[in-house]
Amino acid sequence: MNKFLRRSVLVLLGIAFPLGMSSLSYASPVNSPEGSESETGSSVEASDPNGSSDHLFDSSAELPKPGNNDSSTNAEGSTQGNVNSSASPYALEPFTTEPGMHGKTEINKVSVKFRAPEKIYNLALYDEFVDEASAWNLMLRDYQPEITWLQKDAKLPPLSKSTVSEWVDASDASLVSADPSLKMSELNWYLFGFKAHSCNQEIVRNLEKAVAGLNQGIPREKNSALDEANGLLSMEGDNNLFDASYGMHAPELETRAAFNVKAANAYATKWRNSPNPAYIYFSGNDCANFASQIKRAGGSAMTKGWFYRSRNNYRRNISESWRIATSFAKYWGLTNRTTSLATFASRVHVGSFVGISNVRGQVSHIGYVHIVSSQKTKYHNTWYRLFGITQHTKNYAGWVRPGYKGAGWLSQKGWVTQ
Repeated sequence: MNKFLRRSVLVLLGIAFPLGMSSLSYASPVNSPEGSESETGSSVEASDPNGSSDHLFDSSAELPKPGNNDSSTNAEGSTQGNVNSSASPYALEPFTTEPGMHGKTEINKVSVKFRAPEKIYNLALYDEFVDEASAWNLMLRDYQPEITWLQKDAKLPPLSKSTVSEWVDASDASLVSADPSLKMSELNWYLFGFKAHSCNQEIVRNLEKAVAGLNQGIPREKNSALDEANGLLSMEGDNNLFDASYGMHAPELETRAAFNVKAANAYATKWRNSPNPAYIYFSGNDCANFASQIKRAGGSAMTKGWFYRSRNNYRRNISESWRIATSFAKYWGLTNRTTSLATFASRVHVGSFVGISNVRGQVSHIGYVHIVSSQKTKYHNTWYRLFGITQHTKNYAGWVRPGYKGAGWLSQKGWVTQ
């Protein structure tokens, strides 16, 4: 009888032990370097009183307004709860917010994790105002000279919530043409802030579609949602790594030998002041369009990702990488960012395409380097190698030095090169 009892106990233990191990393994985080890291930020579950975050990534639902977040959204280590055992190789995790300040303005720093087989990309979205009304009043109070100048220079309608998109485009273009004493970068930051929430929504919707397409086996180069998301993302942190892996790029980044600088310079010089009638002209925002024309004149072939077919229905017939500064920069590999004027100047050569990177990490303007000097000059105690820019909006060819046409390139928050 004792032997029977001992055998029964051993059998029961043999069944119970593996069951216990199985349940423990499912309760643990995924065993991967990315999944085991401690992150600062929050999971959306912590901010949802019902404990559900699915509605946040329903394409018909809005991202929650920053003002509705409570302190629980910033619990440390909460991203561990997002690690799941889903069989899908690609996934988009709930976004996280982190409180911060920009000058006198309260903001929420927003990010979202894109889980891919090779790594987790922590994608930075755009900072959102905690209180839009306070931010609006502060902008009107502190940047009145800049607002007055921009409205007159760009012939803009009165500034309102309904016209802010037009003002954002004009302020992007003004960064190189305004008087350096004006704080145009700061006004640009505030103006875009009133578009940030809707822009973040659009990024998330495109990332959702991209994830669905990738999990269905749609190739990256045919996943239009990936291209749309990359075109909207800034060029900060993991965003550049994500773009390098999932963005639309030139078939191969051209070497100097492959690009006909002489032909490009001739085209840039001919059309520096007025538009070529063979192409559409984007009055007030033609920099990337003109840069693409110079690229084409230098021998760059059109591709599925970079093309100009017709001025009619331009959104369909002209690629974003041809006509939009950030998309042009990403397509042609202008992702080497610096905030040092001396470093920027040391990287350029005749035939370089360069960009201005604003305080939000977007490329807001593109130019073409048509001349580089062996001479150095000084700007605000910084010595840098002298060079010249040809560009549109405003249309000119000039030296990048104080008192010359290209002086607006000096007073920027950041620059990008190849």
